[in-house]
Amino acid sequence: MKWIICFLSVLWLFSTQIEAKVVKLGRKINATSYQPAGNFNSGSKLPEKLSCDINCTQCDDSTGQCQVCTTNRYLSENMCLSCPPKNYCDGKNAIPNCTDVACRANSVAEATDAGCCCKPVGCQNVICKSGFSPVASANGCCCN
Repeated sequence: MKWIICFLSVLWLFSTQIEAKVVKLGRKINATSYQPAGNFNSGSKLPEKLSCDINCTQCDDSTGQCQVCTTNRYLSENMCLSCPPKNYCDGKNAIPNCTDVACRANSVAEATDAGCCCKPVGCQNVICKSGFSPVASANGCCCN
């Protein structure tokens, strides 16, 4: 019986010295309450990065929205489409190229939202209400 008491005393002395050293070094860890940094048990995920059209050069990967397409493409409904014939594409818009458009005398081809439009010479900067067009006359430009 004495040897059991002696053995337990030595064991107790040894364990208290080890615990004292561990506490002194600041490394005492309660194994039942230890959790790693970050909350991995919450089921939360990192935000997914969304991809854009393969021809997109500037993509917001948080929304999947393309801002600019590659050369000779334009942006339409978040897709980078090929530039249509007789257009110049800047990566965002398809802009009609009106150099090959033939107009009547005293008119010039001008790019509009709908395509190329023949406008009278001298009235290029005149803007008329919807449904009216600028017409050159001896007195200047009028909207008709």
